[in-house]
Amino acid sequence: MVTFIPALFALVLVQVVSQAAVVVCLAVSVWLFFRTLERRHLRIPKVEELPPGSLGKRIWRTFVEVVLQYRVVRDRPIAGILHAAVLWGFLAFAWISAKHFYLGFRGLQYAKEDQSWYAAFVAVWAVAVLIGIIGLSFRRFVMRPAALGALSATSGWWPR
Repeated sequence: MVTFIPALFALVLVQVVSQAAVVVCLAVSVWLFFRTLERRHLRIPKVEELPPGSLGKRIWRTFVEVVLQYRVVRDRPIAGILHAAVLWGFLAFAWISAKHFYLGFRGLQYAKEDQSWYAAFVAVWAVAVLIGIIGLSFRRFVMRPAALGALSATSGWWPR
């Protein structure tokens, strides 16, 4: 009984410290994201600053151009499909990532094997994302189309 209390205390301490670390990392990530937007002079407009027009049409256009990747696929079919596969795969990963994040707070002792249809669905998208990233990397670093500009640190290239 004497060793049980320190072991339990250590387990709780490790869980609290890890949860605090996740919260700090999340806060720093959000801060860095908005700092980057600010440095690039990108800001979220106020409602009054939005162009007039039908809200439904704007939402539909955003859905078609962002989620369906219509313009990218239309203008560059192969690169567009690879881009779309990466985007759709990461959208599919969102639910799994949220579950993993939740388990980080609740504790891994509550984790169990996921044998749902969604796990298989996401596994297929994982392969599609892998193919998309390999294809886009080949295009960027081997084919080097002029439209993408010179290689830089932000494109994943660190000159020696």
